[in-house]
Amino acid sequence: MSADLRLLDTSVLVAVARGDETVLPLAAQRDARAFVTSALAIAELASLEGRGRLPAGIAEDFVATLRVEPVLREDALAGGRLHGRLRSTRGSKASLVDALMLATARRIGARLVTLDGDLGDEADVDRLVA
Repeated sequence: MSADLRLLDTSVLVAVARGDETVLPLAAQRDARAFVTSALAIAELASLEGRGRLPAGIAEDFVATLRVEPVLREDALAGGRLHGRLRSTRGSKASLVDALMLATARRIGARLVTLDGDLGDEADVDRLVA
């Protein structure tokens, strides 16, 4: 995969859906093929829709415009191990979903883009800061 490939996590997709200025630098990227997301992020968006926190149809809009990566068996193993390491050695509050998305990004050769600081010092995570 391209070194420029970015996997957008749920926090970034929510910010895009809400028009948050923090994600404007992503809009400057003209090649939509440079962005993917995880099936887990789509599930989280659908959950937010179901709770009335995002407008209905947002998840489907992202499915129509982004490549959606599935979570594979190898992602489950790598993500689970990463989650355990982060939670036990650094006191991180990283969620299992965050760790699974990072494992998926690593599998496809992408960097994970997030607004969350929960993945700490992982070298292949780009944190957007407001």
